[in-house]
Amino acid sequence: MASTPDLRSNMKRVREDTTPKIEEIAADIHAPKLAAKPEKQLPSRAGKKNLVVPIDPPLHKTLKQQALHLDLTLERYVTSALEELARKNAIK
Repeated sequence: MASTPDLRSNMKRVREDTTPKIEEIAADIHAPKLAAKPEKQLPSRAGKKNLVVPIDPPLHKTLKQQALHLDLTLERYVTSALEELARKNAIK
């Protein structure tokens, strides 16, 4: 009569089957990291830098409405405002 495996032996077998071996872990640690593939970039954004600034929601809404009123994208509207600010405050 064959005996049925008990819970302890089943748990041990599952743990042994799923636990990574030390050699696998060491290989992952010392493996050379692959460079991320560059994202496809629009030609109009080539050579440009992103500027991320946290702003309050009411200000965001105002800027978006002003850009819409001028028939501009928010990106173009803010870019032109920053260019004007840089010209105004240029170091002489």
